Amino acid sequence: MQARVRNLRNGYNLARDELNITKPLADEGVVPKVELLKLQRQVNDTRRELTSTELKLPALRSAIEEAKLSRIDIAQKFRSEQQEKLNEAQDRLSSMTESAVGLEDRVNRTVVVSPVNGTVKTLNVNTVGGVIQPGMDIVEIVPTEDTLLVEAKIAPQDIAFLRPDLHAIVKFSAYDFTKYGGLDGTLEHISADTTQDEEGNSFYIVRVRTEKLTSVTMKPCQLFLA
Repeated sequence: MQARVRNLRNGYNLARDELNITKPLADEGVVPKVELLKLQRQVNDTRRELTSTELKLPALRSAIEEAKLSRIDIAQKFRSEQQEKLNEAQDRLSSMTESAVGLEDRVNRTVVVSPVNGTVKTLNVNTVGGVIQPGMDIVEIVPTEDTLLVEAKIAPQDIAFLRPDLHAIVKFSAYDFTKYGGLDGTLEHISADTTQDEEGNSFYIVRVRTEKLTSVTMKPCQLFLA
């Protein structure tokens, strides 16, 4: 619209200049009166159209500004609606996640997992749907991929024969050594001083780390150092 106003204004100025030049010539009879009348009509029409167009500019600017504000309002409403939908979706997701965690915890509580790999020795509970009391022993498992740290008492007169990394054999008194054998191990620790028991007997404390377990259980044992 502004470009049209500029064009009309330029056309009006040119037509007016042409009229001003032609009028003296028409008065002298050089130019026909009809030509002068045509120029006057052209100037009047151009001025009338220019005035009409200029009067439309404020309304047009107002409409453009209103359209801009409307577009901004629509965009803000859209963002607000989408943000609200996003918040609702996130709330539902959070609720579903909490429910899933709760269900997973309930499922996990129905599964008994041994903390070590091994062989089941004794199954204390075998009733389907039975209730297990807190602290109740469910099953006895013999570890197969673990080691034992055996603590033994050594008489002072025997301590001189011991040193770290010395090979040791752990024999379990509950089993026949000639049939089941023992566990090979390594002497890891020798106490610096002696310790006395309630009966006043002095002894050194040593610790032996066995190799991986096979099929023995936690029974009283004897220690042989070599």
